[in-house]
Amino acid sequence: MRNMKNTKIVSCLLAYVLSFSACTSTFDEMNTNPDATTQVKSSMLATTVIKDMVTKIWEYNEFLSRRMF
Repeated sequence: MRNMKNTKIVSCLLAYVLSFSACTSTFDEMNTNPDATTQVKSSMLATTVIKDMVTKIWEYNEFLSRRMF
């Protein structure tokens, strides 16, 4: 009975160690987004800045128009 318990413990530990050490070598390659850009053009950055500025100006104008009338 004791030998069977030791065998069960050793096999569980072995399975635990193998399951966590088996898939870590190529994890970084699998976890990359193929659609992500690595270099961003300045025009793409300016588009976001302009959009944010227009949105803030629009919100500010709506705020002022509600207060004036």
